[in-house]
Amino acid sequence: MSAYLETASLLHLTHCPVTLNAEQLDGIRVAAKLSSAGLKQISSIPKDTWLLPDDPTLPGWGERPLQASQIAQLAKMGRKRVALIPPGGSDTTELVAAVRVRLPAVPDTTELAHGGRDFLLLGVGRSGTQWPDELWLTDMTTADHAALLRLARLSRRVERYGVPRAERVGIRDFAGRSFAGWHRHATLASVAYAATELAEHKLAT
Repeated sequence: MSAYLETASLLHLTHCPVTLNAEQLDGIRVAAKLSSAGLKQISSIPKDTWLLPDDPTLPGWGERPLQASQIAQLAKMGRKRVALIPPGGSDTTELVAAVRVRLPAVPDTTELAHGGRDFLLLGVGRSGTQWPDELWLTDMTTADHAALLRLARLSRRVERYGVPRAERVGIRDFAGRSFAGWHRHATLASVAYAATELAEHKLAT
């Protein structure tokens, strides 16, 4: 996280939204740190993440924190159908509900925790399944549902295309023991990945 924030600051990337799978991380701390650094973000979070609902029209709304899955269920009646056509894929329709929330107190980011910035909780799922399948937390509160869902779906593209490509250029092949050696290997593999990506993009255009 620190390395990314430093890079974003040096390269002035504040206009580029961050899409992140934070289900195995502390999603609240991740969202708070990115937002306090001025970076727009949308992060997938575990269903048991505690948040503070901030929508008085929500059934059962109160001042106590609830788990993200509970908040999404309260907003279930406000779901909207959002259709997306992924590159090379067929039309898919998701049911999306958005609820304004606040973050619980987070050390070192107290200005966020006390209402300095708004967040949206997005519940996403397919019709006919146990909804929601996914929960996303974002500070892009004015973006429409389709735009947010497209950003969220970028994580699937990384899993489907990015990870296999990284493995083909040898990202997992380091057999040394030193951090310096691993760093050199990871750097060269990253360069090879970028070259492959640019070459394929050039051929496609």
